[in-house]
Amino acid sequence: MTVPHERSDDPQPVVEHPRVFVSYAHDSEDHKAQVVRFCHFLQQMGMDVRFDRWTESTRQDWSRWAAGEIAAADFVIVIASAAYRRRAEDIDSSDGRGVRWEAAILRELVTADRNAWFPKLLPVVLPGGRLTDIPLFLQPHSASRYVVTDLTVPGTEALLRTLTRQPRHVVPPIGPIVSLPAHRPDGTVAANPIKPERAITRYPGSVKLDVCRRLGDSWRELADVLEIPHHEWRRFPSGWEAAGVWEWLEMRDALGALRGALLRIDRPDLAHLLDGEDNDDTHDATPEARR
Repeated sequence: MTVPHERSDDPQPVVEHPRVFVSYAHDSEDHKAQVVRFCHFLQQMGMDVRFDRWTESTRQDWSRWAAGEIAAADFVIVIASAAYRRRAEDIDSSDGRGVRWEAAILRELVTADRNAWFPKLLPVVLPGGRLTDIPLFLQPHSASRYVVTDLTVPGTEALLRTLTRQPRHVVPPIGPIVSLPAHRPDGTVAANPIKPERAITRYPGSVKLDVCRRLGDSWRELADVLEIPHHEWRRFPSGWEAAGVWEWLEMRDALGALRGALLRIDRPDLAHLLDGEDNDDTHDATPEARR
């Protein structure tokens, strides 16, 4: 198992340049050089990497520096190595006080607030590393981990998608409930009382105006539910984002998904505005289209 791409009904906001702290053991010279190359690669991929080798030009209180960087990070990457696991688990207490300090902070944070910190702690196995080198508190066999095959986008894709919150698979909008016939005891078929959702392609301009005015800041939740890509909704004009969402659906003949999406973000007041009897696929906002 590498990283399962699980469904999430609570989309996370995109971080433009995720702040990433890298925790690793000063193991062999080869290992340290590999970590340097890995950090350079992440920086080139748009991450704001916090790495001790890049702050050595000034005198540091390393314990305070590490604690501050961990607290401020969007993600903490733990580089798996035999030395890291030994020191994190106090199997080897002869050296590596920095790793023992950082691992103690990470254990404390994930214990105090697991929901907040578990998703932020990312165990990474670099090429040549082993899963068994992941510290036990990071659950090497029962939780997600990131195996890097090489320092390319394909070789680090799972990790990059997590850091940038760009899932490989998106959850499609929930469609209308399927309408199935009911069977009477005498074998005849009764009409189903569930009225299937109508395929709406247009609404009157007054309905669009009312919905967009009242949607307010809920437009972002609506965009997430409708799976509008972030790079697209960032282009919506400031102050007119709700209209941007509407027109994004309109351009794709997908306005039929709007009512269900409004209900999913707990805006039945706006969904009700779409329920007018004249709102069908032959109705247009212009008088000419109604003649």
